Amino acid sequence: MEQTHLYQPVNSSNEIKRLIKLSIKKMSPTYLWTGSDKNTIRVSFYEGGPNPYLLHVWVPKDINREEFHNRIDCYFNVALNDSNIYFKTPCIGSTKDGLIFQVPKKTYKLQRRKKIRLPLLDIMDVLVQFPDPEFNFVTLHRPILDLSEGGLSFLISHFEREKFKKGSTIDKMIFSLNNTKLLFKAEVVYTQELQEGSKFTGVKVGVQFSHLKVQDKQALCQNILDLSQKYFSDIV
Repeated sequence: MEQTHLYQPVNSSNEIKRLIKLSIKKMSPTYLWTGSDKNTIRVSFYEGGPNPYLLHVWVPKDINREEFHNRIDCYFNVALNDSNIYFKTPCIGSTKDGLIFQVPKKTYKLQRRKKIRLPLLDIMDVLVQFPDPEFNFVTLHRPILDLSEGGLSFLISHFEREKFKKGSTIDKMIFSLNNTKLLFKAEVVYTQELQEGSKFTGVKVGVQFSHLKVQDKQALCQNILDLSQKYFSDIV
């Protein structure tokens, strides 16, 4: 997946201000991190004054605000109902309630329905393993192309396509992500020939998770959030 397909730039200052106001109204989940520290902080925007070029951000009291002063590598991820908004902006000061940033001149919108679909193979090599649908005594290892909290896609060769019928179930699928090992069943929802000129060649198989434990799903969601933020930091 190309970067421009994932993050769509928003350059209109009026639209950026509208999105920020919407996040304040909806109390949207908002995360802050810096270039040197990928650990995220849960924060929130608030109406802080009449200056339209300043962004007021509440941060937890145990956060050392001075560490953010004059930093230019501050990143935000705002989870709206139908999209995630990402941007980079400098910190210019603090108040008793939090930090002050410049309103960004550009933001990036990640459109989604309910789930972020992360182009995992652009970030790292992760293999999913599972029994061969035809010869279940053989274990296959295939690269994951993209990943969401609801499913994933992986890459196969053209001659394997007939093994993965739409609606069929794959048992005992396993992959590990950042020290989290996930074991699940999955249903094949589609197979798709990758277009000429794409980064990879072969056939994309999309599957939907089933029988994924609650704690595994929570760990997966957190990993996807962390990786999407790292991916954004690396390409901006």
